[in-house]
Order: sequence, then structure tokens, then C-alpha cells
Amino acid sequence: MQKLANGRYKATISVGSGEFRRRKSKTFDTLTDAQNWESKMKLIKGDSRILQANHILVHVAFDAYIEKYKFQSVEAATYQGYLATSKLLKRTIPNLTLSEVSYSTIQKIFDQLKRQGLSKPTLLKHRSNLHACFAMLVQEEMLAHNYVDLVDCRIPRKITLNTKARVLSIKQYQELIEYLSNLKIPEMRWWHALMLLMFTTGLRTQEAQEIRISDIDFEKNCVRVNKAYCRISHATKVTKTERSNRVVPIPHKVIIKLMEWHRYHKISNGTDNEAYVILNDAKRVPDSATYNYHFKAVLHDVLGIPLGECISPHGARRTYVSVMLSPDFGGLTLDGIAKIVGDTPAVVETFYHEIMPETNIRETKQVLSKFSQLIK
Repeated sequence: MQKLANGRYKATISVGSGEFRRRKSKTFDTLTDAQNWESKMKLIKGDSRILQANHILVHVAFDAYIEKYKFQSVEAATYQGYLATSKLLKRTIPNLTLSEVSYSTIQKIFDQLKRQGLSKPTLLKHRSNLHACFAMLVQEEMLAHNYVDLVDCRIPRKITLNTKARVLSIKQYQELIEYLSNLKIPEMRWWHALMLLMFTTGLRTQEAQEIRISDIDFEKNCVRVNKAYCRISHATKVTKTERSNRVVPIPHKVIIKLMEWHRYHKISNGTDNEAYVILNDAKRVPDSATYNYHFKAVLHDVLGIPLGECISPHGARRTYVSVMLSPDFGGLTLDGIAKIVGDTPAVVETFYHEIMPETNIRETKQVLSKFSQLIK
């Protein structure tokens, strides 16, 4: 390690062997960053036996693991998952070293993530990624045990007053669409725009967040979905499944409304086809947690639903699918509906069809006859 005259630090390591041996160096603003890079490169090189566990940070070891074993060897979506775990470790345990790792330490980290609202599938993905890294560290004799083995990702079930209300009724759906579509552009906030898009297309939240102008076909009145937004890494990622790459019909008046809102808030000058359709007040992709708050607030203010009983943003997708499944909608087949929402017919049949109350299905025909008149 060398301290330069300008106050920065230069770390140097040897890579390769024989005639291919060479030195690789990099400069950093702080000594800690330089030491972390040096440790990471030695782990990648395979010099782990000369390293001391009390000097290696957990997130440094994890970065070395994914760069050595996962980079260019896994699918893009899988690699994005590893990068998301890396960012999570740097945020939650920036100073934890390998010598300080224990079963209780790792469990406390995951308990903290539960309190932050991460879902069980997300926790399981992070656990799987970290478990693979720790298995490598055990083989390298940097850890005595794989401390992720006993981590419990189960989340205590929340008891609400109305656990069955996972969709809006037809009457509530009609009132909400009418409210959102009739909002004046100056009064329309980004969460209103996002709600209007989701309730009229059935997009997942992360799909709706990632929609660009280039994804909208103004002539055929449809939206092309081929990517999603990752709320952890704050970057574009591939869609949930291959079936999620699809074309979704959207009412023409909704397109006009969204583009008027887009131009009013000067998100772009209208010539940038790669510009996001919906951004927040800071000109950034809306945060999912913030959207969830405003989503429920709108349902409470407009429909009078108690905050503790409001559906989640994903409920917009469930409501959309449930309306289409009604026999009065127009005779859409399960396969046709599945293509629109990016799910398999089996998922649509076994899940969505069961959550639509029969008493609400009878109202569908009346709502659909007025649907085109609701959006002005």
C-alpha cells in the first residue's frame, strides 16, 4: 500500500504467473477503500489463505465471489439479483468483518430486513445468494461454518379486519377510474398517473415504473412490456418470466392523458423516445414504498376504504384481471387474458378467478358499457 503525494492511496497486486505475470494497481481516496480492493482482488486470485478474516469485510468477500464465479456465467436477471444482494450488504452491514459473523448476527440482519418490509420471496433470494458465497468461504477456510444455513425467512402473518378483500368491487373500480381520468392535469400527481396506467392495463408495479415513450404504440393503442424496474438496485432488469414480455392494450384516452401529464411536468421535451413516461417530482423513477403509501391514501380518500383494509398496488393488477374474467366482459379466453397479463392460463384460472366476488360480476356489463365515457 502506498500513500501518494496528493493524499490518495495506491494499492498494487500481482496477477498471472510466469511470463504472463504483471502488476495491477488502482488509486483510491481512502485507505479503507484501497484495502478492500486489495482484499477483493486477492480473494479472486485465490490467495485467501494469506488473508486474515478479521480484516475482510463481508460485502467485499461477496463482491469477490460474484465477480469470480458469477460474472458472465449466469443469466442477466440472475446476475442482477447478486448485485442487488451486494448493495443490500453494503447498506446494512458496511463494517461487518468475516471474523464477526455468527448465526445470530446473520439472523438479526434478516430480521431487520423483515421489519423494512421485504417480502419472503425477496428474503429467500438474498439468503440463497449469500449462502452460496458463504459455502465458498467455508471451502477457502475463511469461515468455520456456513452461518446462513439456519436463517429463518418466515414473516409473521399480519391480521387485518378484511383479509379477503384483495380486489376492488366493480362499483369501486368504476368510481376510481372516473376519479383518476377526470383529474385535471395540474392536479394530477405522479401516483395518480401510475394508478391510472396500472388499473387500465394490469401491469405489475415494476413494469409500469419502467415504461418509456418508445414502449407506447400510439396507432395500435398498446404498450410493449419487455423490461422492469428493480427497486433494490434502482436499475432496469428483465421481466419476471419469459411470458411477461408482451403487448398490452391500453385505452387511447389513457395514452392521451398520460402524455399530456408527461409534457406538463416537463419530464422530457417530447422528442426523447427513451424517456420514462412517469417520474416523480425529483425526476426519478417513483419509489415503490412511497407509491404504496399514496396508493392507499387515494383509495381511502376517494372510496372511503379504511387504510388498514386497502388493497396493495398489486391489487390493481388483480382487479383488472378479475374484471376481464367476468362472463359479461366479452368472452375472453383464459389464454387470451394470460397473454395480456403475462401469466400462464393455469395461474389465471386457479388464482385470479377465485378472488372475484360473484355479487360484483353482475355489475361488470354496466361498467364496461360506460368505460369509454369515464376517461375524459
